Amino acid sequence: MGKKICGIISILTVFAISPVCANASVDDVNSAFESINGNGGHVEVSECVLDENSKFLHLMVVQDGNEGDGDTSAFCDKVFDAVKSFSDQSWYDYNYVIEDFVSVGYDGVITTAILDLKNDSRSWVAWGNAMYEDRISDGKILKKGVLEDNSNESSDIQDDSSFDSVGRLNPGVYIVGEDIPAGKYTFSITDGAGIISVYDSYDDYKNDDYRHSEEYYVASKKYKESLDSDLESINSLYSSEIGNLPLENGMCVKIDTVSVLYSVN
Repeated sequence: MGKKICGIISILTVFAISPVCANASVDDVNSAFESINGNGGHVEVSECVLDENSKFLHLMVVQDGNEGDGDTSAFCDKVFDAVKSFSDQSWYDYNYVIEDFVSVGYDGVITTAILDLKNDSRSWVAWGNAMYEDRISDGKILKKGVLEDNSNESSDIQDDSSFDSVGRLNPGVYIVGEDIPAGKYTFSITDGAGIISVYDSYDDYKNDDYRHSEEYYVASKKYKESLDSDLESINSLYSSEIGNLPLENGMCVKIDTVSVLYSVN
């Protein structure tokens, strides 16, 4: 009986202790910020465990509204100094540390950083400004990319008024909104026989994704009449005109071995 009781006590002890061990790293991280929390800001700590080999530490660094003037402050520098020492601690077992720096009264994230402490590397973004990669130990910038403002650049999709509402299309690939206007089309075949394929997007065309396409077998009247065959049977296979075909911006039209006249409503 005594052995059974001891066994039960041992099992209960393991269950009671296990949750504390699982959260030990978070508790240690919180302890590392005790001396600076409340002096210009505070740090909120959480972790994400993907599997037994992938574990991430997330720090929400909140600086007071009177600190930094829209930039990171002395408080954020203290947080960074504390984080740099984590890799020397026996409890540190995270793959990466992810930091988001925000400020009370500021609408948005000031900076986001991803730290790989084991490899002395940090990648970070100063939102609206630039992206950087530097060394954690000495701050030397290894890579930099300046963010460009493209908000005033015109879209590749043109105004339909810049296109002709009627015209001729030869064999080729046409993107609606760039090469031809959007609208409801009538295609009249003027020469030869072939296929007109309409894809939902240019990517579908490039990937030969026929699940997102429609095919139309077409031939000119002159071509059909030149065949030594029953005209009624040929007409059932090939169309000389396609009407009321809706084409929207971004769709892709491929014309094989025929020439067509088009009109757009």
